[in-house]
Amino acid sequence: MGRLKIDLFQEGGVMKKPKIHYDKKTDAIYIFLRPGVEERFEDLSENITVEYDKNDKPIGIEIFNASKVVGSKLGVRKTDESIQSVAVPHKIR
Repeated sequence: MGRLKIDLFQEGGVMKKPKIHYDKKTDAIYIFLRPGVEERFEDLSENITVEYDKNDKPIGIEIFNASKVVGSKLGVRKTDESIQSVAVPHKIR
């Protein structure tokens, strides 16, 4: 998997909150990082694609097969009707 540096901080060190959209039908997550028009994209893995604007800044991340790729990490699994969530023990550092 490639390395990706994303600056999510505004001036003054306040973190911007990315918008996240999940499409149940396609089982894909799209993370909106900043406004812009896609000029190119890069596949970081089979299921993760990063979109870049004309200044080569990342504007979004698309995760395909999200219930498998991210779901196992978050305790989420896809069912026929919806996404189910279960409690997952984790540490915050």
